[in-house]
Amino acid sequence: MLQGFDIRQRWLFENRPIRGTAVFLDHTVQKALQTRAYSLEEKTLLAEALLSAVLLGGIGKQSGKILLQFQGTGSIKLLSAQATQSGHIRAALQTASGDIKTQDLQKGTLGVIYQPDAVAQHYQSIVEAVPGGLIPSLEHYFLQSEQILTKIQCFEHAGRYAAFLWQVLPDDGRDLQEDAFRYVRALADTVTAQEVFEKPLKTLLTQLFHEDLIRLMDPESLTYGCEDREKRFENAVLSLGKKEAMSILDEHTHINLTCEFCGKDFVFDRIAVEQLFLK
Repeated sequence: MLQGFDIRQRWLFENRPIRGTAVFLDHTVQKALQTRAYSLEEKTLLAEALLSAVLLGGIGKQSGKILLQFQGTGSIKLLSAQATQSGHIRAALQTASGDIKTQDLQKGTLGVIYQPDAVAQHYQSIVEAVPGGLIPSLEHYFLQSEQILTKIQCFEHAGRYAAFLWQVLPDDGRDLQEDAFRYVRALADTVTAQEVFEKPLKTLLTQLFHEDLIRLMDPESLTYGCEDREKRFENAVLSLGKKEAMSILDEHTHINLTCEFCGKDFVFDRIAVEQLFLK
């Protein structure tokens, strides 16, 4: 039996202060990469951003959205990915003209924004990016903002992507955390991409940690796409105010908006705009 894809699955060590999350992407990431013509380096960045956002979404206990966002000053201007509690994921990349330079991922900031469903308020943490790429910067984020030891691994094979997150539980003593983290990190470093993509997660974890008790949660399905995207762009038009919206229509006959995640165009003519302001 091979590992399933387009899922997130979490686990807890019963005898150590460690939690883990695995993400496996196939069709979801392919849909993300079809929104425009991306280079190989850009595809890797988008895949890592999606994996990271889904890993982040698997940590929180409350329902909501997680947005991971890198803002840079080099060839990579904006790299963002979002994951919702219901399993919808999406990603976007904005670059300067020419080929991107992956080392430019250290020229900027990495932000994590959490928007709970229950309240309008959002929570945001920002850290300086560090050398090595998106994953080292995310590990640095956990250490700086959350004071939590974290290891993240990414794997790729034949257009499929996977990631593992290993993290200490924040409520245990520091010495116990560090000992457990060193133990888990050492064994996690022995995992190969072949094992990740060919073995079911339960089998892999059992073989790696045969001396430990691990409670594996049920897998959660993932879907690429935008939730309520039409409503989101209607609100964008409304935010202009009726006077400004009509002024744009006087010049262009339509208001054209494009979703930066899925690439879909939303076109509002005068009748559609009038109806929006009548609601």
